[in-house]
Amino acid sequence: MRLACRAVVALWALARCGVAHMHCELNETRRSKCVTRSHFLVLSYARTGSSFLVKMLNSHREICARGELMHPDWGGACERGDRDGACGDAVGAAAGGAVDAMFSGARDWKPAAAADAAAARALETLRATWWRRFDGYRFCGTRKCCAVGFKWFPHTQGARTAAAGAALAAWAASTDVRFVVLHRRHLLAQVASLQRKNVDHEASKIYGGRTYGATVGAAARAGAKPRSRARPRADVAYLGASCRGILRARAGLARVAAAVPRDRMRVVAYEDVVGDGADAVLADLVGFIGARDTAAKLTTDLVRNGNGTDGFFADDAAAAAALRAAGCPEVAPRLLPDGDAREP
Repeated sequence: MRLACRAVVALWALARCGVAHMHCELNETRRSKCVTRSHFLVLSYARTGSSFLVKMLNSHREICARGELMHPDWGGACERGDRDGACGDAVGAAAGGAVDAMFSGARDWKPAAAADAAAARALETLRATWWRRFDGYRFCGTRKCCAVGFKWFPHTQGARTAAAGAALAAWAASTDVRFVVLHRRHLLAQVASLQRKNVDHEASKIYGGRTYGATVGAAARAGAKPRSRARPRADVAYLGASCRGILRARAGLARVAAAVPRDRMRVVAYEDVVGDGADAVLADLVGFIGARDTAAKLTTDLVRNGNGTDGFFADDAAAAAALRAAGCPEVAPRLLPDGDAREP
């Protein structure tokens, strides 16, 4: 009898939604719905501990938090020579509508027509490949969740140009999506993490519950070296370039954050998520994005971020001097202007 019922449900889902939606419909018919549901984005940039935060939020029974659903398609939608021009502007202008379509469960996403030929091709490619690939599987099994969201690096995934950033800020000011804006204060630690990943080609994450030997094997299978227990020596040229890139990403994030009303945004630093007051910070985030049980303990050992290492470089003083020479502080200023109460 049970198998017969499942077969009927499968046929109903197939007839209603097509093959692309059948898997979600089958999962969700066995789950209870929340009375209300909120949608959220974790806005950030590379090596801020965003995977760590998303994994922790997803461990809450009422939260469904996903990874970078806009990656890599939105970052590479335009040809390299067009990313800072009209194509980049058009892709950025379409990003907010795409997010709304994802959260609303739309069956199709149709970006506005673009006058620029390169932009028109990019948007059509996104609709034909990115949207179709995720359609129906994007938020499978999320009807049990009171809060559904994912992480997005806007500076490298659709909002690269000034016009794109302005369009994203205008959308953020008017949408009902809630925003967790994650940044990192200690730039020396962040560039150390970037160097380990991009220059030294070490595994970017260490998964909880594994021995160091198992981590070595997992890293090798992923084409990376295991995260070394020794501090690397600073690549001075790389540090300056990477830090300037971080500052550009922070500036773009700040422009978006400045447009969001206080009741729909939390600005949080990586150092607060892993510091002594982390429990209070996480409880506030859980309630803010829409979960009812704010006292639930989040699982923190799903991913141990490689950012959380003892020390940064074997020659920290030389690395800090290289940052200063490149015009980058060792510790970043506030993301929002002084006196803005939206940032603690």
